[in-house]
Amino acid sequence: MNARTQPYDDNGHGSHVAGIIAGNGYDSKDEEKAGIAPAASLVSLKVLDANGQGTIGNLIAALNWVAVNAKTYNIRVVNMSVGAQVRESYWTDPLTLAAKAVTDRGVTVVTAAGNFGKNAAGHLQWGGITAPGNAPWVLTVGASSTMGTLTRKDDTMGAYSSSGPTAVDFGAKPDLVAPGTGTISLAVPGSTFYATKAQYLVNGDRPLGSIPYLTLTGTSMAAPVVSGTVALMLQANPALTPNLIKAILQYTAQVYPGYSALRQGAGFLNTLGAVRLAKFYATAGPGDRMPVQKTWSRQIIWGNHRLTGGVIKPTANAWATSVVWGAARTFMTEGDNIVWGTMAADFDNIVWGTSLDFDNIVWGTSLDFDNIVWGTALDDNIVWGTDCGGADCANVVWGTADLLDNIVWGTADLLDNIVWGTSLDLANIVWGTSADADVTWGSDTPDAEVFPPEDPGPPPDVSLEFGDIVVPTTVSPLPVGVL
Repeated sequence: MNARTQPYDDNGHGSHVAGIIAGNGYDSKDEEKAGIAPAASLVSLKVLDANGQGTIGNLIAALNWVAVNAKTYNIRVVNMSVGAQVRESYWTDPLTLAAKAVTDRGVTVVTAAGNFGKNAAGHLQWGGITAPGNAPWVLTVGASSTMGTLTRKDDTMGAYSSSGPTAVDFGAKPDLVAPGTGTISLAVPGSTFYATKAQYLVNGDRPLGSIPYLTLTGTSMAAPVVSGTVALMLQANPALTPNLIKAILQYTAQVYPGYSALRQGAGFLNTLGAVRLAKFYATAGPGDRMPVQKTWSRQIIWGNHRLTGGVIKPTANAWATSVVWGAARTFMTEGDNIVWGTMAADFDNIVWGTSLDFDNIVWGTSLDFDNIVWGTALDDNIVWGTDCGGADCANVVWGTADLLDNIVWGTADLLDNIVWGTSLDLANIVWGTSADADVTWGSDTPDAEVFPPEDPGPPPDVSLEFGDIVVPTTVSPLPVGVL
């Protein structure tokens, strides 16, 4: 970039993120400031300028390069600690489609959720997820805080971390959260961050003549914690697909009380548990006992549905690279029914994806509680969380009277009291309605905008090449920035 042939970082954000993934902690005592996966190899693609700003076109060009060169350089994980405003569906957005082209090649795309958890008045707001984190095929990471301790008991959500649902498509995000508050990683002398964030510089423990570390906060710092974890999972089990990686991360995550799935996703990252389960699936034989820990959520959030109590079946078709996370069938409206796992005799005995016939799947049937049936009818006649009594159920009912919270969102909730779909006019949807006046929906106030509205002018027509995939679209020079 900028006609320079040698690697450089004039901003400092990228090096900080890289250090969280694979720093070796050389200048710290006992390498305590090392990254998550110090043995990982990095391929760096510069997409932002010295001020941490760039264009969506730059991001797409980088993803295009990854799609073409992934096999050559054995790229298995892409970390994107950047974000842009969601302006259209992920099915038409060039940025999210570029991320899909990479994911379809078996590369896990990890992205920051965004730092728009609160508005300018400091109030919690919904809907601040940034692109490409709004897409179901990427792994979207929110941020937590360790509170400066080594114990997990006092961990909390980062108040700044963006909440779901996603704009336009109304998807449940983030997928999970990881530490992103007060993270110490690499500093780059001469960079913008080094000059403007001097108060956050941290001395190393070896006399190298400079201050090598910097403390930063944001979902940009949380995403590489997950990217490093994914690298460790792939080291333990190279056969993992992006969908199965997300499932294992969610299944082993720890759910914290007081936060809905639209804040913490499936829970707080458990790196050790995720690597252990990944390794188990690589080596397990008949009769081997799964290494389940009490802290594991033992759930996944498939689309907008929380699936609990079963066991992930690694050979199930849900984890294929051709399957979009949250889909009902392997080829959208056609193909086989999605299967996630099997019932677990020692948990809650819930069946995931047991196919009774081609169009009849039971999701979440239980022997010992609410006996909720999802997707038991043909075509549009779907019942989620209620009983039509034999009537025409073309109008879908979501999440009515579900004490076990199998629906991620879509009904009155004791924690969030979120209401959506309250009007036949799709533009008149109420998000974040709450007795707490401090709760807002991201588009209600100007300060909640991810990026200020701009008039970029007419976008140029382009055709984006992704190896053997061509995505015809238009690319707008909308701004993107660090998170």
